[in-house]
Amino acid sequence: MLAVAREAREKNVVAAGKGYYHRPRNGPDFVLWYRSFGGRDYDPQSGKLVFNREAALRYFRWLRSAVEAGVLERDRLNNDWNRFHQPITDGQVLFFSGGTWNWAEWESQWVRQKGGEAWLWENFGFGPTPTYRRGGRAITLSNPQAYMVSQASRNKDLAVRLLAHATVPDLDAKHAVGSAHLPILRRTARLIQDRFVRESSWLSEYTTFLPPHPDLPRWQDALFRGVSAVESGSATPEQAVELVAQEMQRVLRDQLILE
Repeated sequence: MLAVAREAREKNVVAAGKGYYHRPRNGPDFVLWYRSFGGRDYDPQSGKLVFNREAALRYFRWLRSAVEAGVLERDRLNNDWNRFHQPITDGQVLFFSGGTWNWAEWESQWVRQKGGEAWLWENFGFGPTPTYRRGGRAITLSNPQAYMVSQASRNKDLAVRLLAHATVPDLDAKHAVGSAHLPILRRTARLIQDRFVRESSWLSEYTTFLPPHPDLPRWQDALFRGVSAVESGSATPEQAVELVAQEMQRVLRDQLILE
């Protein structure tokens, strides 16, 4: 992907920094990209979080080379979602990472005057995040939400009945189509006629999930600071790896396995 984006930049197919876009602020997506470089973030045997220096170094070197090649903006982490959506929906960006829900948002808020969803189908394609190591596997990331009923609740049966009514196929389908999220029920997927939901459902075959650990936000924050330092040029990839490792050791202590 980087090679194609670099070639597009060299031939002025895209402007500087428009070869690849990722989200403009911290978020779970950075876990996905770390994994795509072979990173391990959770050990199911011990229940601890994991940081792999070699994988992080591959990831950070990739980011730095993308910045130096004019593929990725040095200030991509600018907290401005408009600066993410506008150039993409104007057709200025070659590759970008996003969620399926972006499709519905773009159709209703960004490209309606250009032709809406028909224009999106003519100008965009989608697929899982590629692997960046030989023998790896392309992946996606899901962040499923779960309904919880408190043990202290005096109305458990009523709460369960309410959840059952809220998750029937027709309401599940309405949410899936309107927001471009995948449905939560298998039988809903068979009923939906919406083209995007139907044609993007195969991505779930590649999905992974965030680590089930209460300290994950601290792990994410440390990784993000490394990404930010590398892209801005305030640290080399090697320095950033050590900065991340040191912060994780400090805040996670015995809940971290350092590889």
